Amino acid sequence: MLAKRFGAAGAGFIGGGFLTMIVLALLVSIFDLGFQSVMPATLIVGSICGVVGFCFPGLGAGLFAMVDW
Repeated sequence: MLAKRFGAAGAGFIGGGFLTMIVLALLVSIFDLGFQSVMPATLIVGSICGVVGFCFPGLGAGLFAMVDW
C-alpha cells in the first residue's frame, strides 16, 4: 500500500512539473514575458501534485480511466 502511495506521489510530481513547465514556457514565449526561469513555479506545482498523489493514490487512476478511450 505504501509503495502505491509513493509511486503515485512520484508520478504526480513528475507529471505536474512537466505539464507546468510546458504551459509556462508556452506562455512566456507567446506573451514575451521577462521571466528568467520557470523552474520555481514548476517545482511548486510538482510538489503540490506529489502531495495530492500521495494522499489520494486512486485519483490519478480514476482520472486516467475517465479519459482513456
